[in-house]
Amino acid sequence: TCIMPDKSPLPQYIKKIKVGSKPEAIELTPDNREVWVGHNESGMVYIINTGSDQIMDSLKTGVMPIRIKFNAEGSKAYISDPPANELVEIDVKKREVLRRLKLSGAPVGLIFDPQSKFLYVALTKENRIAKIELSTFEVISYAGVGVNPDGIAYARIR
Repeated sequence: TCIMPDKSPLPQYIKKIKVGSKPEAIELTPDNREVWVGHNESGMVYIINTGSDQIMDSLKTGVMPIRIKFNAEGSKAYISDPPANELVEIDVKKREVLRRLKLSGAPVGLIFDPQSKFLYVALTKENRIAKIELSTFEVISYAGVGVNPDGIAYARIR
């Protein structure tokens, strides 16, 4: 685990926390109290308490939780799972899967719009982005992009 202290210009190694041999997804909850880490081989998400640096919980979400994003309130987590071709919605407090959305094309990168009404998902094998309406948890449109999209950002056009 590498943490950027407030007064340091460079990241510093703080502590190693074992979460399996192939962790990839990593995301901090909006309240900074938990770090969620997806494990590529087990389909598990490990939840680390940032106060104690201990694994406090784990959750089976699917095959490969490769990316994790929290809504602004921190009440829901969204996890992309490319081998299962799914987007998974999690109740953060209850640690339960709420909904699963089938998406073809290996969903990977995730980003919210500024109002958190939509989630954009990079579909790596289809060279496009899916726009998900979160209230209905349905795809409302697609946009073609370059080859094998993964990382994704949101910017307003001026």
